[in-house]
Order: sequence, then structure tokens, then C-alpha cells
Amino acid sequence: MKPLIVAAVIFALSGIASGIADIASTPAKFNQSTFRKWNPTFEYGEYIGHKDETWVNKWAINESGTVMPGTNGFFLSSTALVGFTDLWHGARTAMMFLLFLGALVLPNPQKWWQYIAYYTGIIVCYSSGWWLVNLALG
Repeated sequence: MKPLIVAAVIFALSGIASGIADIASTPAKFNQSTFRKWNPTFEYGEYIGHKDETWVNKWAINESGTVMPGTNGFFLSSTALVGFTDLWHGARTAMMFLLFLGALVLPNPQKWWQYIAYYTGIIVCYSSGWWLVNLALG
């Protein structure tokens, strides 16, 4: 029973991360959220912002202040370490990591009805986490 509870918490945390990414995905959602209150004016290099602002964080910036798409801002900033560049990428990275971790923790179903119960539980936990963050921060 304990692995099921741990997996449920992990899937709920994944839903929370997904909700955060959803809020950071568009200017309209982000500007109405608590995150905008935490960072009212975005400047290059800041982590918290909607993805239309923060996409520049993964790229280098030259001496004149021009973003240079295609040139990493730091080692692997546009690929493996993109989660460290901005809120949207960080939340999406956390969501995927937690989904994989939850799948590893979840015990193997032994009976046909356990498949239905497990996947229903995953959906409920994930959706509850998403709903909770959008209610609290959105």
C-alpha cells in the first residue's frame, strides 16, 4: 500500500508542475497569475516569466544586448539543461521527471482491474495537482 501512496503523491506533484507550466505558457495566463506579482517587470536572464519572455534565457547575448539564437547561453542550455533557463522549461522538466519517477514507484498490476484502478488513480492525482496549482496561483 505504501508504494501506491508514494506514487499518488508523485503524480500529484507532476500535475502541479504541469499546472505551473500551463500558467507560464501564455502571457494572458501568466499576467493574471501570482507569478506576475512576484516578478512584475521581466528582464533578460530572470527565471520567472511567461515563455514568450523567457525563451531568450537559453541563448547567449552579445555585447550590444542582442540575443543570439543558436548560440547556447551556457553549456547545454538549449537541450539537456534547458530546465534551468526559465519557469516554463523548468516546470515541464519537473513534470516529465516526476511522471517517470511515479511510473517506477508504482507497483506492477497483478490483476486486470488493477490496471484500471492504477490508471484512474494516476489521472485523478495528476489532474488534482494541476487543478490545485491553477486555483492557488492562476
